[in-house]
Amino acid sequence: MNEKSSKTEDKISIIEQWFIVLFAFVFFGSIFNAATIYFFEPKNELLFTLASYVAGFLFGLLAKHKKWGWIV
Repeated sequence: MNEKSSKTEDKISIIEQWFIVLFAFVFFGSIFNAATIYFFEPKNELLFTLASYVAGFLFGLLAKHKKWGWIV
């Protein structure tokens, strides 16, 4: 019974870690995008939007790697 419980906890932990990446992608990506548009008023908004969301995704991967739970 403990092996099954341990496997379930491992799966939940993995899901939680990837949720941090998804959260950072959506939340911080949108914040980076809004800041970029507000401060720089770019001509090519699509490029800067993609760059902002990629930055949010990379921030999420960094948080997952360093096990930062505070960003959620």
